[in-house]
Amino acid sequence: MSKSPYAIDRRQGRNGIDSCGACGSSIALVHPTPDHPAMPWRCRACDALYLAAPQKRMGTTFQGGVRQAFYMDVIERAALAAPNQQHELSSEDLLQLQQCTRRAARSGESRSQLRYPVVTPVSIVPLAADFRIAGPRTTAHTIDVSCGGLGLSTSAPTSAAYLAVEFLIESISMPAVILRPVRREGGGQEFTVAGEFVCRIQY
Repeated sequence: MSKSPYAIDRRQGRNGIDSCGACGSSIALVHPTPDHPAMPWRCRACDALYLAAPQKRMGTTFQGGVRQAFYMDVIERAALAAPNQQHELSSEDLLQLQQCTRRAARSGESRSQLRYPVVTPVSIVPLAADFRIAGPRTTAHTIDVSCGGLGLSTSAPTSAAYLAVEFLIESISMPAVILRPVRREGGGQEFTVAGEFVCRIQY
């Protein structure tokens, strides 16, 4: 297989996404990190949506094979309305959520992080290993939060490599984040997912 014309220089030390997982076309994206947050991108060839970071060439953003999209494109593609019922959070719970999601970085193994029991509705969008939108948007609830990650309760199992998580709290603005599941449990009508923060979603 010939090398993509958009293949990233491996000396940059970041994982490149140089072909679209949907159509195989050459694209120029990289895995997002806490220092390089995810942004919405669209494959020029097939319109597949990604939540990834752009490549940098000579210090500037390089948009080979992709064009910048809007976060609303992701929401519309997933096609799910927010739930009618909003769970009331205490000011202390909101503060913990804000502090932890603001960092959204893995500072050590998430199981060693101090966890706070916070229950609030969220939407989740499954992402493939290349951070491509891989399924419909669904609702879930947080179980707990730490500065390393989140625990989620869902009504259906998920095998997604990553999850885009948006907090459905009308009273306050919360950053959407990407979560990497590290444990999945449950059966019947309830499943749990424990994950580590990868980065914020910038839009």
